[in-house]
Amino acid sequence: MMHAYPISIFFMRKLLLSFGLAALLLPVLATAQDTGTAAPLYCPNLSITMQKCAPTRPLSQQRCTDATTEGQVTELQKFLSDYYDLNPADYVSGYFGRLTRDNVRRFQCEKMSICSGDEASTGYGVVGRKTRAAIANACGTETTPPPNNPPPTSPTCTMKATPYTISPGQSSLLSWTSTNANSGTITTLGAVPLYGSQTIFPTQNTTYTGTFWGHQSVATCNASVNVQGQTCQRPNPPAGCHWQSADTCVQDQLICGTTNSCQLDGVEVLNGGIRKFYLYRNQSSSSMCQTYSIDRTCTNGTLSG
Repeated sequence: MMHAYPISIFFMRKLLLSFGLAALLLPVLATAQDTGTAAPLYCPNLSITMQKCAPTRPLSQQRCTDATTEGQVTELQKFLSDYYDLNPADYVSGYFGRLTRDNVRRFQCEKMSICSGDEASTGYGVVGRKTRAAIANACGTETTPPPNNPPPTSPTCTMKATPYTISPGQSSLLSWTSTNANSGTITTLGAVPLYGSQTIFPTQNTTYTGTFWGHQSVATCNASVNVQGQTCQRPNPPAGCHWQSADTCVQDQLICGTTNSCQLDGVEVLNGGIRKFYLYRNQSSSSMCQTYSIDRTCTNGTLSG
């Protein structure tokens, strides 16, 4: 009995010491768990507007590869692969294709409430100024632009033809540039990249009109090519009508009616028309009668000639 008491005290102290160490370690472990964070999100530095590559245009004329965006397509893909936990080996390629556009649209729908439309109408799938700001905001490096932000800069475009005067069968180089635009078209050429050039072979005087769309507005620009010595192929005008020439054959107009016509000796000559008038006849011999006549032209109600 004399040894039971010291042994109980010994084990009691040992038990209390164990509980004390546990109590001291619990706050340390809890603090370690609270301060443990995941790896930081990859945050790119984007400054160029990018969108999906169009298969019908040269890649060198599109901002959809690393070569034309200073490597920013890869930067964008690194962010998306990190943000959506994608395998970088399968996703990061430096080429803005369908998969990249789908993830850009997913991000725009989640963070910007842009969930429909297309590149031209709503910017859906385009990494423009607002999308770049949303990416920076997701990284914590920039706040979302306030509602009273100034409107996006309007698009502009320029176009020229070199040379602008050619002979039939010759060519001209049509070149154009644009700023703050998402898409563009040129008459007779259809959809075109935002900047570029193309060799053209007009057969008649032609004016090319470029139309480039921004987020909320449109810009237009023109360039003309004059074809010297062109011959317009057109049918003979019906009676009482005539062709009025314009800058191009397709703009020529068929003029009919009596507006600004001319009257002489009870005969009506339409505006722009030519009529032969006989002055008199002279019998030059016993068997011949010589006729004297003149062609007269009606111009806005006045005969001349």
